[in-house]
Amino acid sequence: MLSFADESAATRFAARFGTDAFSRGAIVLQYAAARTPEDQRAQFESSLATLVE
Repeated sequence: MLSFADESAATRFAARFGTDAFSRGAIVLQYAAARTPEDQRAQFESSLATLVE
């Protein structure tokens, strides 16, 4: 999980990783280094969306 100064910076960073990243607001979940299983990604993304909104 990475935090950026603003949503724009987070979105640009996440775009570089395609499906290996998810951004919401200024937070990015970057999965490649952690090798996060596909079935757990949806849970992480849902939790982040709930926290940020």
